[in-house]
Amino acid sequence: MSGLEDVSAVGMGGLGRTCAIASGDLYCWGQGAGPTGQNVTLPTKVSGLTDVRAVAVGLTTCAISSGDLYCWGNNLNGQTGAGTDPTIPTPTRVSGLSDVTAVSTSHTTTCAIAAGSAYCWGNNADGQVGDGTTTNRPTPTRLDLDSPSSISTSLYSTCAVASGSGGSGTVFCWGENGSGQLGDGTEVSRQRPTPIDVRGATQVSTGGYAACAAASGSAYCWGSRSTLPDHAPSRINGLSGVTQVTTGSANVCAVAGAEMYCWGLNGKGQLGNGTTTTSNEPQPVRFPA
Repeated sequence: MSGLEDVSAVGMGGLGRTCAIASGDLYCWGQGAGPTGQNVTLPTKVSGLTDVRAVAVGLTTCAISSGDLYCWGNNLNGQTGAGTDPTIPTPTRVSGLSDVTAVSTSHTTTCAIAAGSAYCWGNNADGQVGDGTTTNRPTPTRLDLDSPSSISTSLYSTCAVASGSGGSGTVFCWGENGSGQLGDGTEVSRQRPTPIDVRGATQVSTGGYAACAAASGSAYCWGSRSTLPDHAPSRINGLSGVTQVTTGSANVCAVAGAEMYCWGLNGKGQLGNGTTTTSNEPQPVRFPA
């Protein structure tokens, strides 16, 4: 992209906003990305942030800057963690968190890993904050998870990788479960982190009514992306050496070895394999030679 160099991360979400980290600075464009909340068509530097290491974009935008977490945007459910105003126009530090290493925000709930603990806040109508209640939380609420290493929230459910009775790399999920997206083989919603049958996980991604994880070199998906009748985690055939997986509302993509694979709906060519044929099996993405 012209004007951006040394790009290390990118995030997309909300109603049409994209943000990228370039040389430690954060740039955003699209819906409401301007300094006064206007739409912008070119990358615009977000002021006040330095040494940016991660960004997450939903109705709210959050970024890790110099180990602290800053959030701004829609705050109708307190998901910025930065006050009670319905909109937070500029990056505002989320108090109570330090040494932040991961952040996820998608709809009206935000989660982060800070100083080795997991926290969630915002909309909790379906228990997606994970504190055992359905009361919205306007400030970060610490979860009962041991050594979390990855966390992802989407719509009305959340999943994380942490240590459990099966050892490190256990996946836990909580929140709404009408499509089996918690991966515990039921459609019963959970208000606290619940371990599921995925071990050796290094990363988890939630999307809509499904979730997937990279675990022991394989990809596992559950909920609407499971091939099992009870929507429990199922191993995705044909992939090995999986290091990362991303779950969207209609597609899943994974990095396996030195290749990228996608599957799901493809009417707009979103699988990147040169066709518009939908596939439930991973398809190699065809990059230009």
